[in-house]
Amino acid sequence: MSTDKHPKSWDKLIDGGKKNTTHKIEEEIEIYPWRKSFMSTAPDVAKPSLKRDFELGLVYPITEQVMGARKACHLDPMPPTAHKFPEMADKKRAILDDMGTGKKLAFDTKKRVYDY
Repeated sequence: MSTDKHPKSWDKLIDGGKKNTTHKIEEEIEIYPWRKSFMSTAPDVAKPSLKRDFELGLVYPITEQVMGARKACHLDPMPPTAHKFPEMADKKRAILDDMGTGKKLAFDTKKRVYDY
């Protein structure tokens, strides 16, 4: 595997990040070429996971496969996260809002999209 290649799963994550972004930096550079280019604080590959964390309080989704694996390890199929305790996701969001995390990542917490 060459160093230029990345896993195919990254393509899916990058596409998801771009779908969750209001302003496309590449398009704005074409429209306003003299503007100073900048990088988004949150890379496209991380945006879907971060968005899920803001919404559900957990980075990865709890699928049937995850619950089956947990059950096989003699664990409760539903982990003790915001999936099991939804009120905790609200508390986590309040803490993230108080810290200004959404603003730092250019994430609109009301619309649930990234500005850049």
